[in-house]
Order: sequence, then C-alpha cells, then structure tokens
Amino acid sequence: MGEFFRISEQTMCSVGVDIGTTTIKVCVVQGTKILTESQVRHNANVDGRLGVQDARKIITEAEALLRVRTALKPL
Repeated sequence: MGEFFRISEQTMCSVGVDIGTTTIKVCVVQGTKILTESQVRHNANVDGRLGVQDARKIITEAEALLRVRTALKPL
C-alpha cells in the first residue's frame, strides 16, 4: 500500500480508478511518480442473486477509498 498524504490545492495529479467485479483499485500519480495506490474488496454481491451487485455500495466504497488515500473532502 502507498503512504497516506494530503493533496494540496496546487498539486496537479492524475487519479486512476478501476472498479472491478470484486475490488476497487485507486492509483494517484504525479508525472511518472506513483504517490499512492490501494485496493479494497467491495463485497457488493446481492445475496441470492447470481451476478447482481449493489451499485450504490460500490460507489460508496470507491468514494471512501479515494477520500482515505488522498485526504479529499466530500463535495
């Protein structure tokens, strides 16, 4: 896992988010340097419904991961 850090308002970075079937991955880069990267299992499968996932849970987990890894404030 990458280190925790705070992105200042003047820091220009790129953020990549990969939302997969079982995990969400986040990577923050500045130029060619990886500042932080992390992943979390979203456990969004709906019980008893093969192939159905809770989209709201996935988005909530993605937002939380982005906030924790980049110290972003909610809009």
